[in-house]
Order: sequence, then C-alpha cells, then structure tokens
Amino acid sequence: GLLRRVPRGDVVERGLEACRAVGRARGVVGRVLAISVLLTVVCVFQLLTLVWGYGMRVPWVPMFLVVPSVICISALPLTPNGLGVRDNLYLYLLSLPEIGVSPNTAVAISLVAFAGSLVWSAVGGMLYVFRRRQQDLLDAVADETAAEAGG
Repeated sequence: GLLRRVPRGDVVERGLEACRAVGRARGVVGRVLAISVLLTVVCVFQLLTLVWGYGMRVPWVPMFLVVPSVICISALPLTPNGLGVRDNLYLYLLSLPEIGVSPNTAVAISLVAFAGSLVWSAVGGMLYVFRRRQQDLLDAVADETAAEAGG
C-alpha cells in the first residue's frame, strides 16, 4: 500500500515482485553466477590475447585481478559505457611495474578490447532483431492456424 502512494512506486513494486520470482526459482542464482564467472574468464583471456598479440609476455595471474576489477569499476554509471574510466584504469593497472605494459600499449589494448566488445554486441543485436522477427512470424502463423482449426 505504501509503494502505491510513492511517485513511481509501481516500478519499485514490479522490481520487488521480479526479485521475489527469482528468489522462488531454484538454481537461478547459481546458474547466473556460473555464467558470470565464465564470461569474466572469457574477458580475461580476450585481454591476455590482445596483450600477447602486442608481443608482451604478461603473466596471466595479475590479469585475473586486473580485468574483473576494471569491469566492475567501469560498470558504474560515471561516463557513457565507461569510456575514459575503463581506459584510465587499464592504463594505471597494466603499466604497474609488476605487470610492465607500456602506457601507450595499455590504452591501445583497452580501446581494441572495447571495439571487440562492440562488434560482439552488434552481432548479438542483429541476431536478436532477426530471430525476434522470425519468432514473431512463427507465433502469428501458429495463432492463425489455431484460429482456423477452432473456427
């Protein structure tokens, strides 16, 4: 009752109901956590591949600390898509003496990794658009077939 009186309380109420639905579903949190860890490992290997592609021999253990840290901090809504924040974090962290990447290379790696992320996002967007249209057509045909069978 209290949420209904608050401006935009319906949005908060829908969010709470969504959280309750996730809480009732068994195993969802574990699966999401496993997928998140897998995606983070893929991101680390993407950065490692870029670093190795630049001819640098960076140990992989620090990268498993640097990349997830940068991902988490750049996800904060400080700049559009973390631009600048992510690049400066990679600049600072990768150019630490223990890792030894030159500052110019660190920024280049950050920008190339971001470009790769944009390419995969575009591929996913295209798949969504075309698959969604195909599914809408299949649903329309199924509805039409059901209507003809019923009438």
